[in-house]
Amino acid sequence: MAQRFTELRAQARELGLFTDDRELLTCASCGLMEDVTSDGFLITHDFESLEISDSGLHFTERQDGHFSCPRCGADVVAAENEVLGALILHGEEQVAEGKVTPVGEVAIFRFADVDCHR
Repeated sequence: MAQRFTELRAQARELGLFTDDRELLTCASCGLMEDVTSDGFLITHDFESLEISDSGLHFTERQDGHFSCPRCGADVVAAENEVLGALILHGEEQVAEGKVTPVGEVAIFRFADVDCHR
């Protein structure tokens, strides 16, 4: 049964699914990060981008258990949540400097407020 589970996990990875056997990766050097779609597919996109679409890049696991960033080649360790914290702090600094709008404050338009008869 364990052999079958290992085979299924390998097949899922080949299909591009995230098998939840490690932390999602984020590159502290260039901001490329992994994410999982609602369908379970593993994608990568830029941390600071408002558009979350798959870049098509994939982190490569090395023999030492670390990963290489496909964009800049930096060394990435799966368990380094400090990297994500640093990127979040960087995003908060950009909000404070007025460079980006906080997600919770994005303008929402009601249909009734839009004149559709122009």
